[in-house]
Order: sequence, then C-alpha cells, then structure tokens
Amino acid sequence: MSAAESGPRSAITNVTAFQAPSVSNPVAALTVLGAYLRHLRTQQGLTIKQVAPKVHASISKISRIEGGEHSVKDCDVFALLSFYEVTDPEHLEGIRDLLEVSRRDPWWQAFSDVTPGWFRRLIGLEACARCIRTYEWAYVPGLLQTQAYARAIVERGLPPGATAHEVDQRVLLRLTRQLLLKRAGSPDVLALMDESVLRRPYGGPAVMCEQLEYLRDLTRRDGINLRFIPYDACMTSVSLTYLAFPPGGLQDLIYLEASDHARYLNKPEEVESYKSQIVRLQQAAASRGKSLELLDAAIARYRA
Repeated sequence: MSAAESGPRSAITNVTAFQAPSVSNPVAALTVLGAYLRHLRTQQGLTIKQVAPKVHASISKISRIEGGEHSVKDCDVFALLSFYEVTDPEHLEGIRDLLEVSRRDPWWQAFSDVTPGWFRRLIGLEACARCIRTYEWAYVPGLLQTQAYARAIVERGLPPGATAHEVDQRVLLRLTRQLLLKRAGSPDVLALMDESVLRRPYGGPAVMCEQLEYLRDLTRRDGINLRFIPYDACMTSVSLTYLAFPPGGLQDLIYLEASDHARYLNKPEEVESYKSQIVRLQQAAASRGKSLELLDAAIARYRA
C-alpha cells in the first residue's frame, strides 16, 4: 500500500514492547486492546476509513473494536496487527493475553438477560478503577443504594408488565455490583448529589429513611465522600461519572448515561472537559458538615 493510497505511514520501530496491564475481566481487556489498536493506527497516520478495506472490515466494525465495545474475533485482531506490521513477539504475546481474558465469562454474565451491554461494560470498568467520581441529580447513585430503594427505582423505570423475576434480577445485579466497595483495594468514591435527591420519596418514607440512614453510615467509611449540592447552585441535570484507573493500564474515561443508552468518552480533551465540570460541581457542593445536616434533616422529615 502506497502513501498515495492511504496517507502517511511509518513502520513501528520505536514503540516499547507492548506489555498487557494486569486486567481480570473481559471488559477491561477489550478496552485496553482497542486503545492499543487505535494507537497503532494513529501512530501510522491512518484513518479508520483507510484501514477498513485493507483488512476486509467495515468502518463501523473497526470503530467498535477500537472502542472496546464488544467481543472481537482473533482473526480480526491479527489481521489488523499484520496490516500495521507488528511482529515483535512481546507485542503479540501481550495481545494474546488480552484475547484470552476477553473470552472469560464474568459474574455479571448471569444477568445478561436483564442488563444491556452498554451497562455491563460499566460494571467491568468499575472493577478496575482506582477512583470513581459521580454526579446524580435525580437518584442516589446505584453503587450506594439499599435493596428497597433499588427496587423502587427499578420498578419505576421498567415498563408495565415487567415480571417479578426481571425486577428481582435487576435488584440483585445492583446489590452484587456494590460488593466492589467492600473488597480490599476498592476504589475511592466521590458521590455528588443534587439536594433534590433528598426530596424524592421513592418507595415511600420508610424506604427513604432507610436509604438516607445508610448514606449517613457510608460517610464514616474511608474512601467514600458524599456531598449534596444545594438547590440554589443550579448546576446541571446531566448525570455523569468519571473513572480513573491505575497508571500504565486503562485510560481514564467519562460515562454518560441516558434512559436507553450510554456514551463512553476517552479522548483526552473530552475527559478533561468533564473532569472540570465535576470539579465545579464539587466546589458548588456543601461542605461535609453541611451535607450531613441536610441528610439528618431529611431523615427527620421521613421519620415524621
């Protein structure tokens, strides 16, 4: 392939041998693999449009592989590596390691019938994070929900006619996901919530009282920081999560969730933009002492 056919290209000669970071779930493996393949392409000055026909793949397929969005076939990965002229044994061994991990069935696979793929990806990434910073304007974040509160949120979000089994499975998934906060080396969590979360009585007063008391208990746990943003701050009605990972592994990213889909942003400029937004939200949030006062006042209201 000439430069005229596909733009500037240079052989990979100065790249340190690829060492697959230690990842234990398929989501993380696919994310690392996709980022590496994107790095190979951009290092050679190529676009996806230029690469796709050379490996007999569609543009959307290459895009999904680089985005780590779904499982990949070994033949597709090695076709790309061959096209990029990657022959270093250490590079190839690292890729084989990632492909091996990507084929494992994680615990959340048991909930695949009630959980969309875009959300299962979040669960896998949370398990690798060193820090999770999240903002919610309508609900208590899923990682911090009690069983009764989670059930109220799930029942509210499902269409009429949803079976009891589907509700039970979604609630169980949410509670099992929370176990990552109880393991050794769990990620630090900063949870920013709009004050209106305290005023939405999902499940009724008793459920809300239990949920808010649980939040108060969480404030005593190392690595968990809860803050409420007063009404008059008027910040944003977009829920967002920032995931930071240990050095040398996954790239930090932003997760934006809508009712029926999610976006994962990992371009440096996008991540920095939303990180700045989280910093502004944190600056607008009440202090720890004031947040506890808001929490205690809400508990007293629901008790009454």
